[in-house]
Amino acid sequence: MRDWDPSTIIFVFHSALFAVAVGAFYKYGDRSEVFAKSLEGSDRLMRKMRIMISSELREELVRLFENSESVPNVLLAPDGSPYSDGTYSEKVTRVFRSEAYRECLHSFVEENSHVLADYHLVYVARTTWLAWMRRLSWAVTGLLCWQAVMCLAFGFCEVKQSVIPRPISELSFVPSGILIALALSCLPFILRNHDRIMEARLKYDDI
Repeated sequence: MRDWDPSTIIFVFHSALFAVAVGAFYKYGDRSEVFAKSLEGSDRLMRKMRIMISSELREELVRLFENSESVPNVLLAPDGSPYSDGTYSEKVTRVFRSEAYRECLHSFVEENSHVLADYHLVYVARTTWLAWMRRLSWAVTGLLCWQAVMCLAFGFCEVKQSVIPRPISELSFVPSGILIALALSCLPFILRNHDRIMEARLKYDDI
């Protein structure tokens, strides 16, 4: 039976962590596929909510302009005097300075406050989710690189039958532990913000 020295045992542990890091990298480190699929759903949801908000605002403004009063403005002749025959005049609306315009905006905000609040919630959740996914991606990538270096270093020592001092061997797990803890700490924030987006999708989007 082979006598396993501490360096060999540590090499086996780093090899196992390297295998785990490779799987995690394909799951979370590759941003192209994971990010694209996740952002596609939230982008579609936000686009639909923007259409809903803009449609409601358009209806309010259409009603406002249809009922607004116009002020006639007679065009002047080249000498500065008004046309005596009154053949042409234009009307300039002053809706944006009116009380009706302010009431229109107030009514729009009151009636669509829940949609505006949900849109802000989705926007914040999407931005926060993306930030924590980036942190997770960097943590997984760092863990993969560190485990690759450790596997090469301890593997080289195994081939050369060299003995690495025990304190150095044990210290090799410190960066691994920090990176694993950092990756795990990202998961609750990612899941929480993903749940917020899913709740909004159940409310506004067809899944």
